[in-house]
Amino acid sequence: MNAKPYRFSTLLLLWAMVCGLPPAQAKDDPALEEYFIASAAYNRKLYPVAVAQFESFLRKNGNHSKADLARRGLALSLYSLKLYEKAMPHLDALLKKSRLDKEIDRERIIMLQGRCMLNTGRKDEARKLFIDQQKNLRNPAFRLAALAAVCDVCFSKSEWESVIEWTEKLAGAKPKGDQAARGLYQRGLAFYQLEKHKEAAESLARVAGLEASDQWKTLAAYLQGQSHLNLKEYDEAEPAFVAALPGMKGRDAAECRYQLGLVRFLLKK
Repeated sequence: MNAKPYRFSTLLLLWAMVCGLPPAQAKDDPALEEYFIASAAYNRKLYPVAVAQFESFLRKNGNHSKADLARRGLALSLYSLKLYEKAMPHLDALLKKSRLDKEIDRERIIMLQGRCMLNTGRKDEARKLFIDQQKNLRNPAFRLAALAAVCDVCFSKSEWESVIEWTEKLAGAKPKGDQAARGLYQRGLAFYQLEKHKEAAESLARVAGLEASDQWKTLAAYLQGQSHLNLKEYDEAEPAFVAALPGMKGRDAAECRYQLGLVRFLLKK
């Protein structure tokens, strides 16, 4: 007769330990049983179970003190299942609240909502979110990621003036490695498209000194060479094309060799 209650209390204790909450809370508030089960399922990456339990808890206890935590858990579970469309309304509901449970990181919610928007093709909405929420992003990594996302959206839409504006802000946040190289390349290409070749060359030249992937260094070096060529700065164009050539293949390599040959011809080499 006592075996079944014992098994239940043991499970409840495990759920409470996983959630970091004392078992007494569930005993005093039976509604928390589903919350504990959902949280335990999420921590064990049993996301479909977590979704069902969090939804059930919120449906019955929308005004519970743990409702915001449950909504966060539901959004995270849906995000983990790549159900971004379903996760967004819950993240939005949390962001609209002026005060959240101290366990909820508002900055992380902002980033998750932005990623959901990007993953579902809502680039303009993601950009607006990241711009509007700049003041709330104090974590350097989150701030960098948001700025980089804004730059990417502007770049993908060929909004060159905006690319220049936001890559400057990105540089002010001190990115490193590939993130810095990407921003400098985007900035350089934006200047190039606006026929500001001097500014383009200056931005692109900075990529070479970064600890970044060869891909970014190759792209930057080639465009730097083109910028110098347009400025008739052949002495600067030659080493840029030489630096770019080893990383190129096929038609790109042939084009680079042609440009290098042209520069050397103009230099009478």
